[in-house]
Amino acid sequence: MKITRIMCVGPDRINETMVTLKFDYQIHPQLNKTYIISPYSEQEFRTLFNEFNINDSTIEILPENYFDQYYDLTRWNVDNWYKQQAFKLCVLDHFDSDYFLIQDCDLILLKPYSIWNSGNLNFKAEPLWNERSE
Repeated sequence: MKITRIMCVGPDRINETMVTLKFDYQIHPQLNKTYIISPYSEQEFRTLFNEFNINDSTIEILPENYFDQYYDLTRWNVDNWYKQQAFKLCVLDHFDSDYFLIQDCDLILLKPYSIWNSGNLNFKAEPLWNERSE
């Protein structure tokens, strides 16, 4: 079973991304692949991966214009948030995986997170405190 993570890293978010990736040991089962879409260069990421001692063997950096050759994203260029939503949809359509995990670059997993809960996909990191929200 292949599990792929999608992470968009916008302007001024690269350092938060390094902290988030340092907590990957909290994700179970481990991810097979991570696609990071960002305006930052691959070299900038690889330098920081080395500095933060992050295993980047399963991480692929995609430039923001990667999907331009496959999809017309001109309507999504309203602002960075909209572009990132389009990138996430493109990854879902463009790459092959059994499951995708969409993780914000500043979402740090302080507790273990299992992708599965009683054999079903787990959509919550922990139970909600408000019973009306269930």
